[in-house]
Amino acid sequence: EGIQLAATHMMRGRGGDLTRMANNIIKLRQLQEVEEQVNVAEHQLKAPKRIQVLTLATDDFTYEPRETASRFFDFALGGTSRESKEKMAVKYEERFNKTLNSTHRVHTMHITKGSDKAYLEEYMRSHEFFGR
Repeated sequence: EGIQLAATHMMRGRGGDLTRMANNIIKLRQLQEVEEQVNVAEHQLKAPKRIQVLTLATDDFTYEPRETASRFFDFALGGTSRESKEKMAVKYEERFNKTLNSTHRVHTMHITKGSDKAYLEEYMRSHEFFGR
């Protein structure tokens, strides 16, 4: 039940991240299609892309923090010197590792332990997709 409750929480309520992320992906793809149609209509078939999207998985930041941060900085800060971006990526990795190794980390409570459990369970049981 825990995984189902967590999935519900991520799709609605305070989370809503899964629904929002899926919608963002759809909208960005639609925007890229519109850009392509405009380029075709204007006979600019080799025009540089104005709408660029970089997708990074959370696992990438977890397992390769410096490399992933470096990819992000290359994308977001294109004109900034390589040396500056690399320094920021190294600093990110250091902070990330420090947080991982900290004995004073703040542990967040799992959704199934919170006060919303009864509401989420009822919501899931009556839900057309998640319900039983």
